[in-house]
Amino acid sequence: RYTFRTAEQTAALHRSVTLDDLGNASVYLLSDMSAATSGETHYIDAGFNAMGMLAPWRVEQDQSTAD
Repeated sequence: RYTFRTAEQTAALHRSVTLDDLGNASVYLLSDMSAATSGETHYIDAGFNAMGMLAPWRVEQDQSTAD
């Protein structure tokens, strides 16, 4: 739970990834629109990889869902 909460707070889009996000990325990669794409890493993580992990003391704790 801590990891998911931290990812939501840190990600550029401030949300978790949904199955629709993963499905849309898959459709793109299987479509002709990605024909010229090669050797790329596509992160489907709502921008978390660009922002990085927060220090533990900077994470907002939601007391109602605290472990």
